[in-house]
Amino acid sequence: MLFRVLVCLAISCSFPALSKESGPREPKDKTESPSGQEKRGENTYYNTQPFFTTGRPIFSPTIQIYTKQSGGEESQCPSPKDWKEWGSFAWCQTVEWIDAERIIAIFTVILGIATWRLWIATDRLVNDARETARLQLRAYVFPSACDLFEGMMLDPPRTDQTHVPGVIMQIKNFGNTPAKNLVSNMRIFVGDIECSNTVKIVELLQISPITLAAGNAFPKYMWYERPLTYDEIALIGAGKKGIFVYGRIEYDDIFGEKRYTNFSLVYTNSKFPPVPPSGGFMHSYDGNESN
Repeated sequence: MLFRVLVCLAISCSFPALSKESGPREPKDKTESPSGQEKRGENTYYNTQPFFTTGRPIFSPTIQIYTKQSGGEESQCPSPKDWKEWGSFAWCQTVEWIDAERIIAIFTVILGIATWRLWIATDRLVNDARETARLQLRAYVFPSACDLFEGMMLDPPRTDQTHVPGVIMQIKNFGNTPAKNLVSNMRIFVGDIECSNTVKIVELLQISPITLAAGNAFPKYMWYERPLTYDEIALIGAGKKGIFVYGRIEYDDIFGEKRYTNFSLVYTNSKFPPVPPSGGFMHSYDGNESN
């Protein structure tokens, strides 16, 4: 009997819940959307929050962009009242005008100018180094020694050349590379000291050119066309006349450049015939040049 009473009591207590659950249900499309999806009108929006969380609040990064004064905004810089405030006014205007894009543009221009100047300096350095190498390596051909003698100073003496000036000259390559296609000539004349600027260099012809190695030399000999008179010998000793030796040397260096040397030497203010073994020349005022 007691069992039946307890069963009836349990059934009566659960009936309201069964009646509430058996009531009308909402349509399927009006029910709650699946997790992570919301429907608004015709569009479906997906929740971008990850399906797992750490239990801590999620913060989105905040990017703040600060911009300078635009072209339409009024300047906040106070107008200068006298010339003393122009410096601060100009600085204020500069700060307002400048921004990141203008800084990058200015820096790009400065970098371009610096690169251009660096390129010019590098090109000039390369050209200078090339020219220095040419100057150090090229041939330099000059007369290295020039001596005066006459027929009676020779061994054995030559009576037919008495009082006739004779010249022996050494032409040497003082450079570090050979001189190619070298030709040269030499002339002697006797005249007043003031006549040194009237010496005319004879044009050379490429007849029997030679190659002169670096550090080597070769001799050239020449006699004057006639004996000197006693008056000429006296004037040479007094320094009023001189025995001139002049000429030209032409050659090519290893870089293919045409080179030349003009020389003009004089013997004066000394005794003739010279004191053995020979007499020395000195450079005249004009006629000595080279490239």
